[in-house]
Amino acid sequence: MSARDVAVRSVPLPGVATWRFPALIGAVVLTATALPYLVGSGFAGDGRRFMGIAFDVPDTAQYFAWMRAFAHSNTLLIANPLTPEPNRAAFFNVLWFSLGHLGRLLHAEPTVVYQGFRWLAGGGFLAMLWVICGTFCSPGAERRLAWLLATVGGGFGWFWIIVKYTLHRPVPPLDVYIAEPNTLFSLIAFPHLLFASSLLIGIFLLALRGYERRSWAAYGGAAALGLLLGLTHAYDLLIVYTVLCGFAAAVAVKQRTIPWRLVTGVAIIGGISSPPALYFTYLTQHDATWRGVLAQYGNGEVWTPSPPHLVILLGPVFLVALVTLLVPAGRRALWRGPEPDLLLAVWFLASFALVYLPTSYQIKMFNGWQIPAAILAARGLFRIFVPQASRAGGVFARIGTRWPLAMIAGVGLVALALPTNLYLLAWRGDELHRATAPYSLTVGDVDALHWLDANARDGDIVLASLTIGQYVPGMSDARPVLAHWAQTLRYYEKDEAVRRFFSASTTESERQALLQTWHVRYVFVGPEERALGAFDPRQSPGYVPAFTSGATIIYRVDLIDAERGA
Repeated sequence: MSARDVAVRSVPLPGVATWRFPALIGAVVLTATALPYLVGSGFAGDGRRFMGIAFDVPDTAQYFAWMRAFAHSNTLLIANPLTPEPNRAAFFNVLWFSLGHLGRLLHAEPTVVYQGFRWLAGGGFLAMLWVICGTFCSPGAERRLAWLLATVGGGFGWFWIIVKYTLHRPVPPLDVYIAEPNTLFSLIAFPHLLFASSLLIGIFLLALRGYERRSWAAYGGAAALGLLLGLTHAYDLLIVYTVLCGFAAAVAVKQRTIPWRLVTGVAIIGGISSPPALYFTYLTQHDATWRGVLAQYGNGEVWTPSPPHLVILLGPVFLVALVTLLVPAGRRALWRGPEPDLLLAVWFLASFALVYLPTSYQIKMFNGWQIPAAILAARGLFRIFVPQASRAGGVFARIGTRWPLAMIAGVGLVALALPTNLYLLAWRGDELHRATAPYSLTVGDVDALHWLDANARDGDIVLASLTIGQYVPGMSDARPVLAHWAQTLRYYEKDEAVRRFFSASTTESERQALLQTWHVRYVFVGPEERALGAFDPRQSPGYVPAFTSGATIIYRVDLIDAERGA
């Protein structure tokens, strides 16, 4: 079968009525994901302030720091703002550059811009998801089920939640708290993952259009989206290249000839999209700062779970999709069906290899895996398992005489896939309603951060606890001694040094040596710093109170001022 014989399956934009289901359910889901933020704001109380982050403060505060740095830069380049060492400016992300300048144009804080982006990226992804489900699924219930599974489906983590609350045992975090293959979790806290997944969908749909319609323009469009993906979330280019090369190889095997137009189209996509990947490879190998950042990526200790735990993380939708591809009926349907279906299977199967790549960022390869899994699961349910159950007779046949068996199976699969995400939503609300650090800071701490915004000069170094330090570069031009487990160079060394600084047992000469090492201008002392140790700068020479609010004091370090000639 040649490419000309393949039925054109690209989906035109349907009428308004076709979009009612994703529009209604999508609005409900997006509204639900706003609840943790509303809880965080509503329960902060008079003495504390919610910082606008629902999960993973270090990484999200890092994005805020990049947005501010780009917005305040007169060029396309910024230095790493999360480490005290002077470092060379570089350009590394179009997304945070764009959001930073959007905030500057609108005079909006990064938290506000991020919320707007969360809604736009989430809504855009749900729309793109509906389109790709329409490409590979039959209209009606099959398409709706695939979209719903990809939107709200989660893993078997609910089992660990039951164990947690009944046997009081800790939850294995990598079995539950991984956002990349979980749309709802990403909708709550990581919209940039959904933005990247939307680009993945666009690239694959345009590549299919190029193959089906022999359209170089479609391949060019896929290449342009690939270039944008490389400039915003370059990790995902590995997914693009693996899936498209695998698709071309599968088509070649099926046709028993090399599909040269497809191979050329894939080469065009790879050639146009690869410069960002090549640039970032060069940057992380030849720039000392970014080489150090990449070397510390393992500090996050987020690795792909072992295969048994992988099943727990990905859950029932993943299992049904896997069985769909493994059973003889599924293999026959895939091999005898339209060739574009091979891309769906390759996308799903290639992810097994990608998530176990021997790299420190292997967890990023989960991004978008829920898309082919949900589509394959819905197709398997409607086209293989339910028909076979109906033909088998017995209890399934009796059930089918009273209710549609496919509807029961679909509802059952959603019911199995949903509880973990319901827990994640409730868990974030419960965590944020406590109004504790790092998601909520005292009014004094927030006032002091605003004072730094107004008074700190570009490059001034602030010594503070990690809790405060991670907010410093996103709220001021100052740079922290300690802020992020990867972006702060020699992170563990600095973490230990900051703890020693605030310890009452540390000698003054050792403290001064630490201040001189990083050229510290300000020492931030609030509740989080006092929790590290009993050191009181008021009892030592060289510290001048520069700002006070409540229990928080910012001290200017005169020793460093003298060295600068201030």
